[in-house]
Amino acid sequence: SLMALGSSAPEIILSLVGLVGNDFFAEELGPSTIVGSASFNLFVIIGICVASIPASEIRRIERFNVYKVTASNSLFAYLWLIVILGSFGTSPDLIEVWEGVLTFLFFPMLLLLAYMADIGMFDSGRSSSEPKDVPINTELPSFTLNDTYTHMVRMSEQRGIKIKDFSPQLAADQITSDQIGKMYFSRAKYRHNAIREIFGKKEFIPDPVKTKSGMEQIFLKPVEPQAAHSVGFKYVQHIVLENCGTVELVVEKTEDLAGTPLTVWYETIEGEAKAGEDFVYAKAKLYFAANEMEKRFAIKIVDDDIEEEDETFTVRLFDLQCHDPLVKLSPMHETANILIVDDDRPGVVSMASQSIEAQEGHGPAKMVLVRQGGGKGVVKVDYSTKDGTAIAGKDYIKESGTVTFEDGELEKEIMIEILDDEMYEKEESFTFEIFNPQGASNKLGSYTFTEIVIKSDDKITTMVEKVTYLLNINYHRFQLGQESWGEQIHDAVYWEEDTPFGGKVMHLLLLPWALFAATIPPTLYCNGWLAFVWALGYIGIVTAMIGDLASLFGCSIGLSDSVTALTFVALGTSLPDTFASRTAALSDTTADNAVGNVTGSNAVNVYLGLGLPWLIASIYWRIVGPTCEWQEKYPGALKDYPNGGFFVKAGPLVFSVALFSVLAICSFLLLLVRRVTVGGELGGPKNTPVAGVFIGFWCVFVIVASLNFEGVIETF
Repeated sequence: SLMALGSSAPEIILSLVGLVGNDFFAEELGPSTIVGSASFNLFVIIGICVASIPASEIRRIERFNVYKVTASNSLFAYLWLIVILGSFGTSPDLIEVWEGVLTFLFFPMLLLLAYMADIGMFDSGRSSSEPKDVPINTELPSFTLNDTYTHMVRMSEQRGIKIKDFSPQLAADQITSDQIGKMYFSRAKYRHNAIREIFGKKEFIPDPVKTKSGMEQIFLKPVEPQAAHSVGFKYVQHIVLENCGTVELVVEKTEDLAGTPLTVWYETIEGEAKAGEDFVYAKAKLYFAANEMEKRFAIKIVDDDIEEEDETFTVRLFDLQCHDPLVKLSPMHETANILIVDDDRPGVVSMASQSIEAQEGHGPAKMVLVRQGGGKGVVKVDYSTKDGTAIAGKDYIKESGTVTFEDGELEKEIMIEILDDEMYEKEESFTFEIFNPQGASNKLGSYTFTEIVIKSDDKITTMVEKVTYLLNINYHRFQLGQESWGEQIHDAVYWEEDTPFGGKVMHLLLLPWALFAATIPPTLYCNGWLAFVWALGYIGIVTAMIGDLASLFGCSIGLSDSVTALTFVALGTSLPDTFASRTAALSDTTADNAVGNVTGSNAVNVYLGLGLPWLIASIYWRIVGPTCEWQEKYPGALKDYPNGGFFVKAGPLVFSVALFSVLAICSFLLLLVRRVTVGGELGGPKNTPVAGVFIGFWCVFVIVASLNFEGVIETF
């Protein structure tokens, strides 16, 4: 709706400005720009998106019913032009009022169909294997301390670093980045992100590649990833129970060693854990075939009935043999540590934390009970909640009962429902207590209770993305608009500290335009409506300038307005969509936004970009009638059309539309074939050749259509 109107505004206003500037006679720039923009969108942008996804990854359209609606409309819109302009229509070369009205009404019809598909009204034909709905999350989730702890435990296992060695702020940043990767970003945000990138600004939608690289900075004592041309353990820290039987270790080569055969030895090294008593000594050679990327092996853990402290031992790699002398063992992945937790003692039950925070309206609070110092036998403990400033039944649901740890079980979770009373109030708290240990152990650990602090929803600033209080990410990074003209001007003038040289150059070149745009009222006023209308007015001013400059440019190099519009002007109007679709393809886990940018825009360009000006022009000439200027421009037409009318030269325009339609059908079929054969539309095997086919379609269209507009190829 509004996004479609805003993103297609240049094409729409270009047609309107051209129409009014040409005294309501048909002009060439607007329609040709729309057709040229459609070809660039469908062929070039999708080609770029296909090639941008690595061959090892695939992006698939999940909301396929919505895609079918927008794709079919993007094709139907141009076939409709052939019908009303060509010899198939009731009035070739003439746009009647009913044709203009119907073309314009196709836009709300498209919105209705897309909405019906989006809410699942067309799901009857969907295969059972295809998800009926894709969760749309536009906000960062809130985290309790327990949630954060769970993520940190996972990172600790992956990196082989103790939690105490984490840098809390950087660890929180990584967890937030992981959540961002699961979020849904609208087409508006991707376009806005693309414009910021063009202006040399920092993107507010993170680059997924940069997000992954941020993982290496999480720790105060960083563990570097395996260097290129190296071999090492995939996981360098393992925690196992004494009765687990075996622990499996994985040795891997870096990706650049694919195709390189090699051998490497491993050997167990005693620590507190002794060979023969706690584990079985092992020493062997691993043989990596040329295309074999990892090897797995197991070390046997000895289970005894002796109560003892937790113990560790090490497995090291050595004697790497490879024909390439540059291949080496990764220093930080050369050894793996195994911690054996005794299962011969019952251990004690304790709360995982003494205090956690919970957010109203963001689900239950999670109480984690852990078994420390052993895992033998069945242990039971009673638990209950106890009021503090938070009252049971008003702020939370009271819970009590008994939790049972089975033999070897080390962790239990209990959920406490937090009530959202939608009232402004200070922080409130209550406690969760454990008591009365029974069974194999009659003792409790160091933490016998956890204090739950309830945070009020009223203190959380609402925006498109919420940055949670636990992860301390500056929410302004994810905010689309500014709150004052001063902030907008400051953002336009200054660049960020880490802006690269190329970004600074673009910033300076585009500074006048940035200052011009900074005068648009902030979105704070009138809920953004003032900014929306004001921006449309600015687009109209810029579009009028572009129309005149395009005509002058085409004239200076000997090209007609139609060819200039088909190439240079269309390229300019489609650049934001190019960056937006590519960012969507890389950042999203699906292809919906990347491809939807294209199909939706192409349909809207016709329905609004041509439907609106043609509706206005057809009504205008029906009211004004055949003026002298009209009769001079269309000699002989008065006999067939005594009431006048809005004429559009069909020949070259219909030819280019027909050519585009044929190539569009081929493109949609190619996407369908890839969906069936490789499982998705973007990325996958042979993505580069497929992208070349799409670019080839565009080259064929531009060359043939331009030759037709210049009269080299005769039209039909």
